[in-house]
Amino acid sequence: MEMLVRAMRMRRGSIYAAFGSKQGLFLEALDFYATRMERAQEELFVNASSPRRAIEVFFRGAVRHLTSDEGAIGCLLAVTGVERALGNRAAHRRVERHRLWLERSFAVAIREGQALGEIGRGRSARELARHFAHGRIALGALARMRPGGPVLRDVVEVMLTALDVPAVSAGSPRAPASPRDGRAQKEGRRR
Repeated sequence: MEMLVRAMRMRRGSIYAAFGSKQGLFLEALDFYATRMERAQEELFVNASSPRRAIEVFFRGAVRHLTSDEGAIGCLLAVTGVERALGNRAAHRRVERHRLWLERSFAVAIREGQALGEIGRGRSARELARHFAHGRIALGALARMRPGGPVLRDVVEVMLTALDVPAVSAGSPRAPASPRDGRAQKEGRRR
């Protein structure tokens, strides 16, 4: 806020009044931030050489941004979702709207990548899209803890392996989701 006061040469009250309130200013900032992020992602996805490449470049770019001086405070939407949105319905709605937008955006790219054969079909586009949308939000929150570039890069590289899930052939059982699921399958065969 102090930066705004100095840059605009206005008092806090005047700035808040221009947006109706402190809450109004905060919500406008969230909307502006989300719109800017969404436009950048759309441009990247449209101009990338392939859907898979778009997703990879998106996440690796996120790490570069989140480890820069500007991005080191984390993602405003992720931080808001974690720290503020629970008690602020208007902020929660904005974070949720952006999360759903991310999910839809990833789903479109994943479906296209699966159709091209460059993204595995072992998981549905919807499952993968949710994985990546939530992964991006988690990455933004994690950056706030400042674990460093190597940690964020490792998280992203492991996350991107979900694109390689091999296709499940017809008639073959899907790999168990957890050791407990595997145990239940074995017990079912013994009966």
